[in-house]
Amino acid sequence: MKIESKEKLARLLAVEDLDIQHQQVETAYFDIKNRCLILPTWKEMPDHVYDLLVGHEVGHALFTPSNLPRVEKAYKKSSKSCVNIVEDARIERMIKNRYPGLRKQFFNGYKHLIEKDFFGLSERPIENMNILDKLNLFFKIPNAVDLSFNDEETVFIERIEKSKSFKDVEKIAEDIYAYAKLKQKEKSDDGKPEDSGLLDDEKNEGEGGEGYDTKAEDKDFEENKEDIDNDDFSSGKDDKKDETRSEGDESSIDEDDEEKGLEKYLEEDKPTSKEEKERAERVEIFCWLGILAFVIVMLIVAAASLNQ
Repeated sequence: MKIESKEKLARLLAVEDLDIQHQQVETAYFDIKNRCLILPTWKEMPDHVYDLLVGHEVGHALFTPSNLPRVEKAYKKSSKSCVNIVEDARIERMIKNRYPGLRKQFFNGYKHLIEKDFFGLSERPIENMNILDKLNLFFKIPNAVDLSFNDEETVFIERIEKSKSFKDVEKIAEDIYAYAKLKQKEKSDDGKPEDSGLLDDEKNEGEGGEGYDTKAEDKDFEENKEDIDNDDFSSGKDDKKDETRSEGDESSIDEDDEEKGLEKYLEEDKPTSKEEKERAERVEIFCWLGILAFVIVMLIVAAASLNQ
């Protein structure tokens, strides 16, 4: 994998000169304030995983507000976890609509992450998951887990699928937060185990996680306010893992259904109206022209080097 070429491609996709860095970090994230895309230096990083991480973070660069007070305000209205997961679903849909060629890379990238247990499914039985965990998995790896939602939760899915602006994300996150809090209280009253992770960053308790990363929700919000600058590629894992939890029955994508799943994944979220299709076609043509221009420039540079 040619890192330099991938970095230039990321800048082309984002339509801006992003600062791209490779660091020893757990996962990728985007610093929306400093316009810096941080990528992990994982030992094993196939092209499709790299493209998935870049595509996801470029989605934040293009569509997530760079106004930090606006993001902080959204967090306080609900929770970081709620905003992050809903926003992830929105920006991934939008980046795949803008660059349809990323759909297959997203599918293969997530498939690889599932096989590496990036989402921790082997230690997280579905029946113990809260609504936000299930929504995160539904929008990232819908073909890998068997998830069930009641009527009220299905409405959340439909609203997320139709969300267009960050304002939509704020409102949906508020409603999910209120619903999850109610469900948590009901479980508590019934003496059942409470879901972990969803309400740990409750605004009234002053706790939160790192920006767009639900893995660090036990950190104090005030001490980590600067982390709002970042949009992390979220696995949805919870650091407060219960070592006594039994292994779940979740498995990787069935090879027999993989082709069907890929076809469905490639078809989802495609523009439906004639105007949307024409706009998508124009954007795609523009992108391919940009990539072609980039390739031509690289060939000219290479030819010039050989002639010296």
